[in-house]
Amino acid sequence: MRRFLLFTVLALSLVAAPQAMAATATFTLNVDFCTNPCLGGVPAANNGGTVTLTDIAGGVDVLVTLASGLSFHDQGLTSFAFNSTLTLAATDITVLTATGAPWTVEIPASNSDGAGKFGYGISCTAGAGSCTGSPTSLHFTILHTGLTIANLETLAGPSGSTKVDFAANVSASGGACTGVIGGGNGTGQSTAATTGTGTPCGPSVPEPGTLLLIGTGLIGIAAFGRSKWMAHRHPAA
Repeated sequence: MRRFLLFTVLALSLVAAPQAMAATATFTLNVDFCTNPCLGGVPAANNGGTVTLTDIAGGVDVLVTLASGLSFHDQGLTSFAFNSTLTLAATDITVLTATGAPWTVEIPASNSDGAGKFGYGISCTAGAGSCTGSPTSLHFTILHTGLTIANLETLAGPSGSTKVDFAANVSASGGACTGVIGGGNGTGQSTAATTGTGTPCGPSVPEPGTLLLIGTGLIGIAAFGRSKWMAHRHPAA
């Protein structure tokens, strides 16, 4: 009986093992190519979201999650672009995201601005200032014989090298800033950088109303401190 239980436990562990050992890699979108920086203009604080790759049966699952305040953009630039060391067909790529549909597969990606020329792209349906419905995530699978996450961790584009593994066309602060952000440096993380020199958007830049409140508060604190100091120097008779 004990031997039977041992064999049962071993069999269940072998069934569960492949699922538990699925390879995953996550990259931060921390390179800002927007003319007016979409991530706030402070490279050390750049975080436009993540790209998570997971090996699945027959290929790779890709989940792109944008940071708060960002949504996918469409006009003029590819909404999301990537490379592969294996040659893929449009039928290999299945978009699972509903918001922003229909999403269109582009081979090669049409335009990723300063991030480079990519082999593959996915673009949403155009909306007002962003994709239709302002999607903040993109989920798709790539099913191709022999494909693993290692094939997508590459800077090799169709016309030479790209600057990042992945590029997302985004809209920030309700469309005040639009452009491409990216991440990944081969199998490693990309170094945070900002290339645009225009007026930045994003969480690193306080809203004018916030600045006014901060300024008003500081003035109030200074006035209160001065009154206390004056009262200390000239006590009432």
